[in-house]
Amino acid sequence: MEFPPVNTAGVFRSLKFTKYLPLYNVRPVVLTLEASQAVEIFGDTSDTALLRELPVDVQVVRVACGEAKASRLGAFGRFLAIFFQIEDRIGSAWRKHLMERMPALVAEYRPQALYVSLPPFSAGRLAMTISRRYQLPLIVDMRDGWSHWRVGPYGSWLHFYLTARRERALFRAATVIVTVTRQLARMFATVHAGVPANRIQVITNGYDFDLDLPARIDVPKRDASSRIVIGYTGSFYYEPDKRAAHFTPWWRKRFHRKLQYSAVKEDWLYRSPHFFMRALALLFDRRPDLRSRVVFEVIGSNAPWLTKMAESFGIAANCLFHGRGTQADVLQFQSRCDAFLCTSVKVPDGQDYAIASKTFDYLRYAKPILGFVTEGAQRDFLHESGMSLLCDPDNVDASSRVLEALADGGFSLNPNLEFLSAFHRKALAAQLADTIKNVAA
Repeated sequence: MEFPPVNTAGVFRSLKFTKYLPLYNVRPVVLTLEASQAVEIFGDTSDTALLRELPVDVQVVRVACGEAKASRLGAFGRFLAIFFQIEDRIGSAWRKHLMERMPALVAEYRPQALYVSLPPFSAGRLAMTISRRYQLPLIVDMRDGWSHWRVGPYGSWLHFYLTARRERALFRAATVIVTVTRQLARMFATVHAGVPANRIQVITNGYDFDLDLPARIDVPKRDASSRIVIGYTGSFYYEPDKRAAHFTPWWRKRFHRKLQYSAVKEDWLYRSPHFFMRALALLFDRRPDLRSRVVFEVIGSNAPWLTKMAESFGIAANCLFHGRGTQADVLQFQSRCDAFLCTSVKVPDGQDYAIASKTFDYLRYAKPILGFVTEGAQRDFLHESGMSLLCDPDNVDASSRVLEALADGGFSLNPNLEFLSAFHRKALAAQLADTIKNVAA
């Protein structure tokens, strides 16, 4: 459902697979939403330049969609959507038009396998219907968790149960489940013990450029007048109200929220720049000379809480929050940064299972990646990459010392070239091609 010209983080995995699969004798035919409807549904920018990456003979079939936004339903409709719906509305809005087109599409293209990318999670039921009706082996690509991936709580335990049951049904219908990190694969295998673990494969996200890194990157000592820009691209996926709902006891909630249920209480404050800003404020207290030199810039979703967070730490004057931009805008922004920030969710008694796609994009610039990261996939990747300065978000003093070292310069990075080479999108598409050929045989 998410595909260019929509310009969200979710489009790039499918776009790059579509770009490279023909190199391995797999002919992709993309079924997606009408472009204007997709941009409206996903509330993002349109970047038609992304479509130029596709081979000229790749077919992109765009199918119209009915009304998918609950905001158009009126107050009562929104109430029903909140309390009685367990997944997004896009799949149900698209079903009628898509299923009307399917007989002709199957006859024309004669597919041998069906691949679906989630989220949106409502795509799962659509894929199950098509797979069964046309006897197509189903490859489910889980870019994120589903039942156990929550920025905020479920409306009730029943909402969680029904979501987990739907996720399990999809996994049982799948010939192969592909996901992006070993931590996420392990979580799926644990939550759905009835699904054979060998049915779950890991094909990571990656980068799509020539990674020409030297064996050693020397960051020069900075003089007293130099400016240091620490950049971040995209969204933080943090919502203060939903985090509060996660961690507020039920007896302190308003009546209509007392039934809310959290299967896991991931702390998304750690995905925000809160702990980075706290350490930066402490650094400025200790080194006032750096207050006029260090700048934090974000290109992406400029949420209202972001400015308030910077103000709460007294560093608003050191922050520039830009809106969303095209891929060209993002590349231009990243090229002028001196370092990049990465964050990750904190999972109590567990590990974060996501590597942000922006992490791979940062590699092209051969600049330090500042990791305010918890235990999990993001931290493991940054540590192994040899490109990072790692900070414990909970240790503000030690983190401020790392920031100080970054600001002063005079250190080296040692890229792990063998490790990083495995994450090129072409190599990852080769893995998916092997999976497709196996299920289609």
